[in-house]
Amino acid sequence: MANILVVDDEPIIKSGIARIVKRVMPEAAVYTCESAEEAYQLLQERSCEIVFCDIALPGTNGVKLAAQILDIAPGTNIIFTTAYPEYTQDAMEMHASGYILKPVTEEKVRTELQDLRYPLYANKSGKDPAGEKTAGASERMEGIPEPDSAGSETRPKFKRIYLRTFGNFEVFCDGKPLQFKYAKTKEMLAYLTDRCGAMVDSHEVQAVLWENSTGHDSYYKQLRKDLFDTLSQVKCRDIIVSKRGAFGVLPDEVSCDYYEYLRGEHSNISPFNGEYMRQYSWAESTLASLLQRTKPADE
Repeated sequence: MANILVVDDEPIIKSGIARIVKRVMPEAAVYTCESAEEAYQLLQERSCEIVFCDIALPGTNGVKLAAQILDIAPGTNIIFTTAYPEYTQDAMEMHASGYILKPVTEEKVRTELQDLRYPLYANKSGKDPAGEKTAGASERMEGIPEPDSAGSETRPKFKRIYLRTFGNFEVFCDGKPLQFKYAKTKEMLAYLTDRCGAMVDSHEVQAVLWENSTGHDSYYKQLRKDLFDTLSQVKCRDIIVSKRGAFGVLPDEVSCDYYEYLRGEHSNISPFNGEYMRQYSWAESTLASLLQRTKPADE
């Protein structure tokens, strides 16, 4: 069984690539990291035959991380993933196994995994057996099923909740606006959406909703109850996960234009128009990040 690592600082993109890899190689163990430091530490503790590595990582870049990885594990297959085609030369000089221009799709992943620089041999030794003829790609790659006759990916799950972030933030269930008892409840859900699946606690939420003012514990509890009650009434409570006093949105359980944009699935229904959750001032930092992504790479 192969060990595969996905490194990307965008949680939505990271989890999306991991899901695709798991579909292509169901028997593989897939690990994820959001920083070069975290990835390097994991690889010192656990060997991975394949690393999908974003080039634009905080603190360093994926090319430097790849060099560090190859220093400690020279036979690692590095597959770069990036939104910027100008990094192709860097990848070639690094002798990477592959290079995927985002958006990452199942077809692109399958192609790279079937043509690895250091193939995964069916005998699981990790090396070409001495004196034996090297197997063809279709023979040597274990755990990678061929696409079905139609060549299509798994049919996506229908999601009843749609979170629209471009323009004003709005929540829809089965195509109809979802109404909350309090306006602040909707803002609470907006913030959870903005956090892209990250868990947040009461202190963080209150600091955002009331701009660091104190004394809102009772109101916060009412908002949280309103959120859970409203979602339960439409049988969609499972889009929120709670753990040890913190809670967050489960990105896989909702449709969201922002998440689709981060994955490279640019929506024709709600395309990014230069506005993001415009009714909330705290969303300006995310808007700045989105606007930066739309700039040409040479600016």
